[in-house]
Amino acid sequence: SQQFHVSFERDQCANCPNKDRCKAKIHKRVSNVTVSIKSHERVKQQRFMESEEFRNLFKIRNGVETLPSLLRRQYHADRMPVRGLIRGRFFFGCKIGALNFKKLFTYRKGLGHYAQNPVLE
Repeated sequence: SQQFHVSFERDQCANCPNKDRCKAKIHKRVSNVTVSIKSHERVKQQRFMESEEFRNLFKIRNGVETLPSLLRRQYHADRMPVRGLIRGRFFFGCKIGALNFKKLFTYRKGLGHYAQNPVLE
């Protein structure tokens, strides 16, 4: 049923400091708490998303996703005037080479603003 069922004694549940947040069903002798696996996994995911490690990974992902966008906008990678797998790969490789040369020349001139990698710091 993809749920956890937990039973406590009634007086133990009545003295709990988290009883206002808990959705326990209080019966005559016991209290039952049911938690779904999906909600448990969601809570773990939210805790991870609030951590510093996730923020660093998010910064890296943001930097990685700029490359495909740049190739599409400036180098027109979606509209290559060739047919065939080998010619397409060669044409795409030339576009990557042009991008790398442009980055190299701006780096050599000292005009480039490059962010530090937060994982390597």
